[in-house]
Order: sequence, then C-alpha cells, then structure tokens
Amino acid sequence: MTSPIRTLALAGIVILAAAALLALAWFASATLLLILAGILFGIFLDAMNRLLGKVLPFGHSIRLAIVCLLLFGALGSVVAVGGVRLSQETTDVSVLLDRQMKAAQTWLRNNGVPIGTIAPKAADSERPGTIFSNPAALLPGDGSVASRVLGLVSVVLGYLGNALVVIFLGLFVAAQPGAYRSGVLRFVPRRHRDTAAATLDDMGETLRRWLTGQLTTMSVIFAVTWAGLAMIGVPAAFLLAVQAGLLAFIPNIGPIVAGVVIVAVALTGGIEMALYAVGLYVLVQTLESYILTPFIQRQALSVPPATLFAAQILLGVVFGLWGLALALPMVAITKVLLDRLYLPENVRAD
Repeated sequence: MTSPIRTLALAGIVILAAAALLALAWFASATLLLILAGILFGIFLDAMNRLLGKVLPFGHSIRLAIVCLLLFGALGSVVAVGGVRLSQETTDVSVLLDRQMKAAQTWLRNNGVPIGTIAPKAADSERPGTIFSNPAALLPGDGSVASRVLGLVSVVLGYLGNALVVIFLGLFVAAQPGAYRSGVLRFVPRRHRDTAAATLDDMGETLRRWLTGQLTTMSVIFAVTWAGLAMIGVPAAFLLAVQAGLLAFIPNIGPIVAGVVIVAVALTGGIEMALYAVGLYVLVQTLESYILTPFIQRQALSVPPATLFAAQILLGVVFGLWGLALALPMVAITKVLLDRLYLPENVRAD
C-alpha cells in the first residue's frame, strides 16, 4: 500500500508543480519574454565574440569588450548620421499616413459605407507589457495636460527600461555563458546531465546560427528596399527601409505590415508610384523567400511555414506583441527539445 500511495503523492506533486509553473508563465508572461529577449541578445553577443575570436587571439572578456565597443560605435554613427533624418521622415510619414486615412474615410463615406472618425485610441491596456509602473496613474484628472505628458513619459520610460533590461541581461549572459549553463545543469539529475548539456549546446548553436542569418536577411532587405524606394522617389525612403528591415524579424506578418505602410506612403505620389512600390515589394519578398531564406536561414533552422504561422497566431494572441516577435526562437527551442528528448525515444521504440 505504501508504494501506490507514494506514487500517487508524487504524481500529485508533479501536477501541482506543473500547474504552478503554467500559472507563473501566464501571469508573468511579459517578464519571461523580456528575459528571453535578453538571452537572445546575449547569444548574439556570444556569436559575435566567437566570430571575432577567429581573427583576434584575445581572451573572451577582451573580445566581448571589443564587440560592445564596435556595436556602440555603429549605433552612435547611425544616430549621428541618420538621427535627424529619421526624425524628420517620421514626422513626414505620420502626416502622409494621416492624410491617406482621411482620404480613405472620405471615399468610404461617399460610397455609402458608414464609418466613424478614424483616430488612434490611447489605452494603457493596449500598450506592450512593461515591468515599470505608470506614474500618470498617480494623478487625477484624465485628459489633463499633466496626465497626458506623464503618460507619454511613462511609455518612454517603460520602453527604455525594457531595453536596458535586455541589454544588461544579454551582457551578463555573454560575459559568462559557461556559468549559466552549469547553473541550469545543476537542476538536472546527474544521470541526465549529459543529455541536458547536449540539448543546451544544440539550443545555443541553433539560436546563434538563426540570429546570424536573421540579421543578414534584415540587412539585405533594408539595403534593397532603401535603394529601390530612392530610385522610385517614394517619400521617406530611409525610414520605410528601416521599418521594412526591422519588421523582417517577424516572419510572415512583419513583411505584410511593412509592405502596406510602403504602398500607403507611395500612394501620395500617385497610382504609378504605388504600382512601382508594389513591384518593389514583390521583388524583395521573392528575394527573401527564394534566395535569402533557402541559402541562409534553412541552414540554421527549418520550420514548416504553416507551423510557424500557427505558432505566431497562438503566441500573438496569448502574449501580445512580445509573443509575435519571439515566436520563431520559441519554436526553435521547442524543436530542439523535441529532437533531443522526444524523437530519439520514438526511434528507439520503433
């Protein structure tokens, strides 16, 4: 009797622990995804560190410092050279899109389609989750100038705080990757540590290759889009190319959003310019789908499009923007876990 009771008790403890972990993942989803973003940034720094190690015979810490200085210098150069331009083009695009929305609203009304005023609604619940509180909520008087200013400041501070968390967490991971790997393995029973270590190594290698390929793809898309839009004469070509490159990080959905914005801005120059913009969008997507992805990304990670799209929808609905942006790395981690821990057992069983 003792053995069955002990087995049932152990099963109950496991179920309760799993339920507690799921509840924690649900309520702290924004924070957990923020941590995942920091780990990905750390993996990126580690990949650059390893690449630099092939040409410079320095230690790990010195190479990491060089990588950080190079990234900081590149970011500073971009801000110095294109910061003013991006600011001006952001204002121009905002005005152009507002004009296009009003024109579309007028056209729909003239054709008998009832529609209200198109205006963005600012709601705290619609903002991406942050780990910082909203200071505007401390003051009464919704709609007052003070509350609006503090609300804007809280949003900026929230995004800035999240960015700092990602940066510092990534630096810590990249500085001592072996220490964190060993720390995770301490939670694994000794008899399974070899398998767990191999699984962690596979995860790191897969994510390193995927990040390298993803950044290469994003850079090529930015360059081709910028050159094409500049040749066509689309307003704010640099800003539109930047958003196209950044949105390429989100497969399937990101390029569609980027294309809609580009065509909407191009429509301000007439139908001919819009058609050229559509042609450029098709060219860029063909380049990504048939050249960049097969030769760069599939060497790192091969995920069926339907599987990835379903994961994006599920994670986007459950976790919002963070889940949508980090769907592919989460799918990659799941795939490695299945390949290492589940599929080999099935093969042995067969």
